[in-house]
Amino acid sequence: SCWGMWFGPFYFELIEREKIENFKSAFKNKKLENGIHYIQLYDDPFLADLRKNRKIQKEFNEKIAVEIVYERCLKESGFRFG
Repeated sequence: SCWGMWFGPFYFELIEREKIENFKSAFKNKKLENGIHYIQLYDDPFLADLRKNRKIQKEFNEKIAVEIVYERCLKESGFRFG
């Protein structure tokens, strides 16, 4: 995960919308008028290495099952590394 992220219809096919909407540890978490969802995990993007910010990133990655999302994206796109 990144400091700030936007999620739209494609991602809601991969990640349950409720998992993003109900993530309480984010600094900002809101649905925009256009249906896109914005989540900002912590205040300052230059402080990603702080323990508390890494903890929030880890918690978010676990909440959305980021490894499963990543594998599904690779499978559906046909893209492979190496």
